[in-house]
Amino acid sequence: MVKRKQTVNEVQLKARRTSLEKKSKDELINIILRKDKSERKMNAKIQELTGLLNEENSIVKNQAGEISGFDKYKENTEEIIKVKQEQIDALISDKNNLSEEVADWSKKYVNVKNMASIRKKVIFTCFGVITILIVLLFCLG
Repeated sequence: MVKRKQTVNEVQLKARRTSLEKKSKDELINIILRKDKSERKMNAKIQELTGLLNEENSIVKNQAGEISGFDKYKENTEEIIKVKQEQIDALISDKNNLSEEVADWSKKYVNVKNMASIRKKVIFTCFGVITILIVLLFCLG
């Protein structure tokens, strides 16, 4: 395949050479001038495209830097979120412990309140009994 391609190229070059050999001097000069003109246009286009490519590369580098910055910001934010979540979990645990303590204190307070009420009843009953006994003693005695 490579040999065939070389031979096709060689045949084309030979045909082109033969064609050019048949041209006059003025025709050859015109061909060269046309080629120079198109080459200058292509060079200008190449320079323009090279400038655009360089500009695009610069933009890509800037965007890559911004993306890297966003990645770092994201990592920092994720770390902050993790720390805050741990703090929230600790606060929830503290709240649950305090709620249990409040419930315990509430039960104790209800028991103390009931005991105080029972004591009042016992004391009033004792005073009542003592008062009745004293009245009975004065009445009988």
